[in-house]
Amino acid sequence: MRNNDKLSSNAAMKYIRMLKKVLNDAVPRDWIKSNPLSSFKCHFKWPKREVLLLGKVY
Repeated sequence: MRNNDKLSSNAAMKYIRMLKKVLNDAVPRDWIKSNPLSSFKCHFKWPKREVLLLGKVY
């Protein structure tokens, strides 16, 4: 996803997290035997943000 769709790391992890929820719901419904992403951990990177005060960047 990051290479083909040019998504940032956090956006790709957001989509993977949603996919994991769907796959976890599919297991008890017997659509799939096990979730292939169950051992995958999502890692988010906190973006560096600038503080805006009275219209100035500090």
